[in-house]
Amino acid sequence: MAFIGCNDDDVVNYNLEVGAYFQGIYLNDTAVYAPVLIAEFNPKPVSLTAIDKNEDKYVLESYWAGDYSYRWIPIETDYSKAPLEENTFKFTAIFEDTEQNIEKNASISLSTVPEPFKITETNYISERSELIVSWENTNADMFIVQISTNLTESPIFQSFNLIPDTEEIEENTQLTTTIKKSTLKWFSAAQNGEVYIVSVHAFNLKNGDINKITGEFIATKNIVWGK
Repeated sequence: MAFIGCNDDDVVNYNLEVGAYFQGIYLNDTAVYAPVLIAEFNPKPVSLTAIDKNEDKYVLESYWAGDYSYRWIPIETDYSKAPLEENTFKFTAIFEDTEQNIEKNASISLSTVPEPFKITETNYISERSELIVSWENTNADMFIVQISTNLTESPIFQSFNLIPDTEEIEENTQLTTTIKKSTLKWFSAAQNGEVYIVSVHAFNLKNGDINKITGEFIATKNIVWGK
């Protein structure tokens, strides 16, 4: 263990930024919804929790995207087909120096979630080792396509942010992207014969800002890589 010296003039700037939105997904062919809670901070807190207006408590934890960002991500039993249409969360970050504890609020609304949609086709072309993914056009602001073994864990592939232009949205009933082995953003290689989840994440954004998500809907489909 390394110890870093400091002097009394060193100042730690305590910071907490929070966000929340509804995430929708199909379970048993029914659209269901749950909150996603996000917090970014410096320095790392001892604990980070949120309480909603029903006094339900959420414990945010680290996840694959970074050391200075915690999330509360729903699992299957957290989703509901009839959640509160609006909710408010009070986040509390507790630091080693408890005098620096920070509280912040974030609100969510079901009205800002993209309309439910489904993946219409996945087509693997073996000659070119590429996967074509098509999905219903849900008029979202941005899409991200992932390949994973579990939706709550780090994907093996994540596309760049896909932002369709207005003409593309207006003229097409479905959208398509092609994933190649040579495409950037592979975190590990897909293995022939293995089962993966292809997920298309549709996001609505506040004023077009990719860092301000107001709602998400996820469409999924299981595939066998190479077939």
